[in-house]
Amino acid sequence: MSQWNLQTVQTQMKWQHYIGLVQFVIPIYDWILTFDQEVEFFWQHDCKNLPTVLFFFNRYLTLLGNIPILILYFWPKPVIPYNPLLG
Repeated sequence: MSQWNLQTVQTQMKWQHYIGLVQFVIPIYDWILTFDQEVEFFWQHDCKNLPTVLFFFNRYLTLLGNIPILILYFWPKPVIPYNPLLG
């Protein structure tokens, strides 16, 4: 097993963040692509029936629920020095 250097670890962490960002971008991209159909089929009809309420709840709670996760995911984390004597 080869020894990893700091640059390799930083590159791996950067790729992890890029791949992690994809899981947040895909629902937003889907929302943008289907927004015109949403307006046509859901907003112009009675919005008080159960399927419509469930649709809005599922669609927008998912999008809004990603905001705190994104903040926590990309918030800078403090660097804790490693002490080999403490384990």
